[in-house]
Amino acid sequence: MENQNLEINLPRALRNHFLVASLVGLGIFGLLAYRTIREPLKYQSDSLILIANQNTVPLVPPLREDNPDQKKDAQANDIEILKSRALLTRAINRLGAQNDLTPGKLEDNLTLRQSKGTDILLVSYIDNDPLKAKEILEALVSTYLDYSQESKLSPVRNAIGFIERILPKIQINLKRSSEKITAFRKDNGLDNPDANAALAFQRKQEINQRLTEAKANLNQGQKLYQSLQSQANQIGQNSSKIIPSAIVSQDSTYQALVNQLNTIQIQYSLEGTRYLPNHPVMRELQERSERINQLIKERISQVMGLPKQVTSSGPIQQDLAVQLLKAQINLVDLSQRLRDMQWLKSQADLDFERIIQLQQQYRELERQYRLNSQDVDSFLTKLRELKIREAQEISSWKIVQPPSLPNVPINSNYWRSLLIALVLGILSAAAVAYLLEKFGQSIKEPEKIKELTSLPLLGQIPLAGRVNPFLLNELPLVDPFSEAIRSLALVILGQKTSNKTIALVSAIEQEGKSTITHNLGYALAELGQKVLIVDADLLEPNIDEICNLSNVVGLTTALSSDTSWREFIQQSQPKEQSNNSKASSQSSWSGSLSLQTLISTKKPGYLSPDILTAGPSLLSPGAWLASEKMGTFLKQWQEAYDLVLLDTHSLSGLIGTQSLLSKVDEVILIVRMKHLNRSQLNNAMEVLNRSQCQISGMVLNN
Repeated sequence: MENQNLEINLPRALRNHFLVASLVGLGIFGLLAYRTIREPLKYQSDSLILIANQNTVPLVPPLREDNPDQKKDAQANDIEILKSRALLTRAINRLGAQNDLTPGKLEDNLTLRQSKGTDILLVSYIDNDPLKAKEILEALVSTYLDYSQESKLSPVRNAIGFIERILPKIQINLKRSSEKITAFRKDNGLDNPDANAALAFQRKQEINQRLTEAKANLNQGQKLYQSLQSQANQIGQNSSKIIPSAIVSQDSTYQALVNQLNTIQIQYSLEGTRYLPNHPVMRELQERSERINQLIKERISQVMGLPKQVTSSGPIQQDLAVQLLKAQINLVDLSQRLRDMQWLKSQADLDFERIIQLQQQYRELERQYRLNSQDVDSFLTKLRELKIREAQEISSWKIVQPPSLPNVPINSNYWRSLLIALVLGILSAAAVAYLLEKFGQSIKEPEKIKELTSLPLLGQIPLAGRVNPFLLNELPLVDPFSEAIRSLALVILGQKTSNKTIALVSAIEQEGKSTITHNLGYALAELGQKVLIVDADLLEPNIDEICNLSNVVGLTTALSSDTSWREFIQQSQPKEQSNNSKASSQSSWSGSLSLQTLISTKKPGYLSPDILTAGPSLLSPGAWLASEKMGTFLKQWQEAYDLVLLDTHSLSGLIGTQSLLSKVDEVILIVRMKHLNRSQLNNAMEVLNRSQCQISGMVLNN
């Protein structure tokens, strides 16, 4: 179903919405033309000023030379200064007291623009009087020249004064930073913190290695001593009686030697953060440590190795006792070495952490020193540049082109403005027509309905006018409405191959569906077909009123009872001539002129359709239409008649109508022009597509 994104025909849209589009176009053209005619003449006076070497001097060098963004910002700042209220007020005062200018009015008509890539400033002023425009511009240019003369040296001198005031403070900070670094090195005995940290780490690694070796030696000594003890026990000797239990730790000489060794090791650890292991100072401390270690061993031997304390009964026992004595002395020495290494490790760890902290403090001092040094160098360099600039001649602003006297107004082209207004008016009218056509809901042309539904057009029913009553008994009767109905009947017969059940549906109510169904039935009967008209609109039945029949019984009676539908078939009864005339005048749009009237006045021998009215209302009428019994009736009607026309409820109403459509042979959609909108038609087509019915085409009711 192609009902979306339809191509809009602009000429047709203009015809459909001519009045609205014309009003909009004329309104826009009139407004623009009025503004063009009423707008007073304006004259513009121009002047050019050379403003070289007048940009503000920066205190520190820019990050990049010739930065376009910085230069653009500087130009914008200069223009804002020239448009400031203070300078504009000075220009107004220069003109004298006989003027009605204000700074705001002066700024509105003033234009300042610097040519790209040049030092030329374009100054323009607009006024209704050309002489006044030139006079005001001369006052502005003179004010700007005075301003440049007053301020040409002030940026450089202000910058020099600022640097001379702040430079001594920065130099003092630099000196203090240098003194802090010197004092830090002296107080902590550091020549190079990074090298000291590396030596401390190396010392820490060496002590860890020596500690590991001491633990391994002690473990080996303990195993040897335990083996000798086991041998002594095997020969029946008590090792505790063979070896005296001397307490070396209580010997004063031994304690003195241990204290000396600790002192040397502490000094060795401290110096290890400053010197390499092969440095003379480090070698001397190492030699002293080894000498004291030898003295400690000798003292242990003296304390624990007295011959009178060893008792033996033979050479084997004596030799074993000597070995045990040596093993015990070695264990004491190895235990002392392990304790010394553990203590040295703790001291090395502390020294390494201290060196790392000192290194961080030293780096912070160095960073402060570098920053202060950079500040001093930067300000000294800038001070030298500014003094050189001050010694040079700085040119003031110069007038390149004096204010001109305008002769031609800037808005003098009336015809061009009017032509632009006319073009804009036409474009606005076309745009309005296009939008109304695209988004409007009302459908006014058959082509649009064909595009929206993609259904073949079976017939187009015109408005039924009042028929001259004196022509009713004459044959043939020529009337547009009657001929359109007969033409539709011929189209249906041309498509007929067998007995058919045809449902006539509409998207909404009041589209003339019942009237067309009734007259189409008579036209088909006139053509020799046996026709049954069934009023399947169980909510708002109309066939009984059009045909002047009783609706006491009908389709609902047959559906809800066991009585055959044949018992409720009726024949249409002609109304009085006055009633027919009244009905046709009241409902001329829907084609209420009935072919029943035409057929009843014709010669004998013409057939008329059978009619089954809707009958009394029932609860849930949609369920009855969707029932199996209704399907049985459709089959029986198809066998009994050539054509069966079902007048149904609109697709927007009774739900049972949708289920009924899938049971009939064909469906004809009735569409009333200028009554149905786009969304309603789209919804109707969606319902028909969902019901999977066979749609033979549509009939347009004008």
